[in-house]
Amino acid sequence: MRTQVIATLVLTWLLCPSLMAQDGVRDGKLQELQAKAEKDPQNIDLWLQLGQFQFEGARRGRADLLEGAEQSFARALQLKSNDTRALVWHGAVVSVKAGNLFQSGKLDEAQRLLTQGFDEMDRGIQASPRDPDLRRLRGHTNLRVPEFFGRTAAGVEDFEIVTADPGFEKIRNEEKSQIYHLLGIGYSRVKKPELAAAMWQKTISIAPESEAAKDAAKRINVLGAEDSPKTGARTERLTDIPEGVGPIMVVATIAFKQEAGAGGNGPALGGFDEMLAAMKRARGFMGVRLLQSGDQTPMFVAISWWKDRSTLVDWYYNPAHQKVVRSFSIPDTGSAGKPVKDLISHIGLQFYSPLKGGLTLGESFGPTQKPVE
Repeated sequence: MRTQVIATLVLTWLLCPSLMAQDGVRDGKLQELQAKAEKDPQNIDLWLQLGQFQFEGARRGRADLLEGAEQSFARALQLKSNDTRALVWHGAVVSVKAGNLFQSGKLDEAQRLLTQGFDEMDRGIQASPRDPDLRRLRGHTNLRVPEFFGRTAAGVEDFEIVTADPGFEKIRNEEKSQIYHLLGIGYSRVKKPELAAAMWQKTISIAPESEAAKDAAKRINVLGAEDSPKTGARTERLTDIPEGVGPIMVVATIAFKQEAGAGGNGPALGGFDEMLAAMKRARGFMGVRLLQSGDQTPMFVAISWWKDRSTLVDWYYNPAHQKVVRSFSIPDTGSAGKPVKDLISHIGLQFYSPLKGGLTLGESFGPTQKPVE
């Protein structure tokens, strides 16, 4: 299973950098836009301009502007509830708020807001499917959220439309490299490694000194190692995660097709209980939680915490874990003899590093113990 590595879920990185001036000038521009919108409250374009400016300010660290951005886009929706621009921008703001809640451990509220944000963005795109600016905004959101939200295919489509638009060449190189980088991640998730590598090569050629280019180079190296491993060699994995970062949260997700039986619960994976027991004894293990969605065809989620990258790589090669990985190719007798891998509708694996901040009441959604030595 090819891993998709995301160092951390930071939904406030949804927008590309823009050519904004120094802080004093930005504040002056903000006050000017606020005054214009308040003087002409029926002008939807002014509310959209104000909201975008506030959103960009929030993305640069002015957290107090995020609420104002949401209110500005809400005012635009009050004036015209089906305005495609207002729908997509308001949905993006709501998604950022969901990301902040996710980091604080408020998962139920975060899920509700994220669903609302996706719904609004999807409605806007459905009404204006060829608008590259709106596709660009939604694409950043779709390909930055974890794979288990099921937004990868839409994100790939968004950025395919963006990159095919004649106006794409006018975008600054840094932003183009970010789009190619994320599109490569999308292609790798949908099992198109050749296209992924091509996008990452473009990332490097356009902005070779950028962080996106550095990450793209690592991903290309990992693709090459996975495609042609040396006999008996232990392929280096998780190279996107810096040494010394920890704890690391691992989110493994899987869902089965209806034909797998048991109401979508899927076939029994050989050695799962043995793997779980071995995990709890593994060096660097810091806790695990097993979750299940309430969907008709449920998604199963295993969230585990590890001390650092080296302990996580050791766990990947642990015999108990490898036994479960191999079981995906073994025919399941309860499903017409098909291999388990052919009964899977979704599978994902993602990694997150900690962020400072947040607030919890009661139990924290984090590591449950000190690392196993």
